[in-house]
Amino acid sequence: GDPNRVFVAGHSAGAHIAALIHLDGRYLQAANLENRHCGFIGISGPYDFAPVMGPLLNSIFPAGTQDDSQPIRFVTGNEGPSLLLHGLQDKTVKPRGAQKLANKLRAAGSRAELEIYPKRGHADLLLAMSRPMGRLAPVTSRIEKFVDETQCPKLSDKP
Repeated sequence: GDPNRVFVAGHSAGAHIAALIHLDGRYLQAANLENRHCGFIGISGPYDFAPVMGPLLNSIFPAGTQDDSQPIRFVTGNEGPSLLLHGLQDKTVKPRGAQKLANKLRAAGSRAELEIYPKRGHADLLLAMSRPMGRLAPVTSRIEKFVDETQCPKLSDKP
């Protein structure tokens, strides 16, 4: 691959992790890595889910870590472009978090594209990336378009 065209991406919890890598520089700094990716693609991800409710989520995100677990808190306006894809019928991760993140990114001056698929749920967008299930939603072509249209700075241009 081209090291000048690396994107971080994920679905569901993977989108949450990718969003934190994209928005909170501490993760890459802790691994002595530079921010070398040029964009973020989040599919059905939780980006703003505080306050955390319920015993399972409270065990995953204990009280002292909940603020740091919210990707939306780390928007500065200096991040690269983001593509957020979500199903309106998602009952696992509600689409309002993706909408709020897109709005906050845009308000900060960052490029944020949001695509909401009206009749799709949580796993549908991931399934749509496979050839047999591509008819569910044009997820793959939407991601390809975002990547193709994104101008990535050369590694030597990154701060």
